Amino acid sequence: MPGDENDVYRKLQKHLDDMPIGYPATKSGVEIRLLKFFFTPDEAEIALLLNYQPEPLKRIFKRVKKVKDVSIERLEAILDGMLKKGSLNGGKNPTTGDKFYAAAFLAVGMFEYQVNRLTQEFVKDFEQYMEEAFIHEYKKSGVPQLRTVPIEQSVVHENLVATYDDVRKIIETRSPITVAPCICRKAKKMIGKGCDHLSETCLQFGTAAYMFKENGLGREITKDEALAILKKGEEDGLVLQPGNSQKPGWVCMCCGCCCEVLTNAKKLPNPGDVFWTNHMSSIDADKCIGCGTCVDRCPMDALRLNDDAKAEVTQSRCIGCGVCVPACPESAIKLVKRGEERIPPENNLDMYMRIMEGKAQALQKDREQAR
Repeated sequence: MPGDENDVYRKLQKHLDDMPIGYPATKSGVEIRLLKFFFTPDEAEIALLLNYQPEPLKRIFKRVKKVKDVSIERLEAILDGMLKKGSLNGGKNPTTGDKFYAAAFLAVGMFEYQVNRLTQEFVKDFEQYMEEAFIHEYKKSGVPQLRTVPIEQSVVHENLVATYDDVRKIIETRSPITVAPCICRKAKKMIGKGCDHLSETCLQFGTAAYMFKENGLGREITKDEALAILKKGEEDGLVLQPGNSQKPGWVCMCCGCCCEVLTNAKKLPNPGDVFWTNHMSSIDADKCIGCGTCVDRCPMDALRLNDDAKAEVTQSRCIGCGVCVPACPESAIKLVKRGEERIPPENNLDMYMRIMEGKAQALQKDREQAR
């Protein structure tokens, strides 16, 4: 029955909303349309029983068989099918060959896994959901899933960055590495809003790389190839956004015209609050000639020309990406440290635990203010 079908999708929405990166409901109901793209009703019932932390097939089967008449072989086939179409996380242990599965967040997660399945309708629904609900969920905890690190050309010798803020060092210490097309640029092109920036710019490492390679979402590359892609992305003024941990599973190279996170954060009054960054731009007014190149290049509208025709930084909008620095013809702009060092969580599990803690604190604060 249609009512029963919608009921399972609403239950799944609530289940996903309880995870570190939530999935809030909207007035328009667009979140249900997205779930129907990702899951059949039968798959949605099984997804209700998945945790965001990976588990082996046998453990999942013990839960599923209590509520659904299905063999372990059939369950494995269903989960593999969901994995192939990017509705969940999972893969094989490269050493033992054992399979594991987990619920995926909308982003970073199910959206990125649709790189080979995009449709115009899906792209428009996702774009609507990002603006209507997801960007507000993204900033709720105060601990974002992505952070911003400076491009190499923006960092002077006396302003050395920590290892976790240096994408080159991250690349050199991680393996295997895969690269995938930027899902945001591909999606925007599908609805006539694309740009001409480099296509293959999304890097994955370790377990994420295994998953992308196994499911045909990306191709394995060498460290030298990854560094070459990084160099090209920096030259094109792309913003570097690794996962918010010291050992990130991915690095995105994003443009201010297509990236769903950047374009939606730009609409906020203080986008600098959404990103974890240890740097911000600083202008030498004596050197500035008011050409406006940095203003045009900034993805967050953090720079403007003041009444004296000098560039000026709005700190609450600056995300410390550094793409403005190499563009300045007079070397009048540089990155400086932004107060107390923000040390990212040790790994993804630590990050998601801290996100959950942040969301709980925000909920408690809202309840106290409502009294």
